[in-house]
Amino acid sequence: MKDSEKSKAQLIEELQKLRQEAIISNDKTVLLKYNKFIACTKNNISFIRNDYLYFDVNQTYLNVHNLKRENVVGKSIQDIFGEETFNNHIKNNVDKCLLGKVIKYQKWFEFPKNEKKYMDVVFHPFYDQNDVVIGVMVSTHDITNLKLTEEKVTQQNTELTKLNATK
Repeated sequence: MKDSEKSKAQLIEELQKLRQEAIISNDKTVLLKYNKFIACTKNNISFIRNDYLYFDVNQTYLNVHNLKRENVVGKSIQDIFGEETFNNHIKNNVDKCLLGKVIKYQKWFEFPKNEKKYMDVVFHPFYDQNDVVIGVMVSTHDITNLKLTEEKVTQQNTELTKLNATK
């Protein structure tokens, strides 16, 4: 069918599809620029779209969570972590980040194989070329050894204080 024979609604629908394809194509182009950099980091990196779907993750992320790329990319956060974890621990941070805030915190997490790790977590807004937030980049880093050392030093200081107080 020629464009001149299509209704206005059909043309608008086709235009919307083309715009969406352009947005997706542009998003992929932007992410490709960072793939090499992200691939070599030891941080767990994930890109989450504004609809809570995974756009991309690095290999470190997959290894830590014992997942395969095809089981993550294109899936929702709820698919990966469950509705309770999403609603109680993740959604609020993603929503704040989508408004342009950087969210940082440190916390103990349970990982596959009953492994417990203390993680440094940062949610960064991910902007397109027009400075519009199109998603969130989440970076987590295992700082368990640092935390355990910190706790040991705190315990030793407490014991020294008690010892000095009894003298």
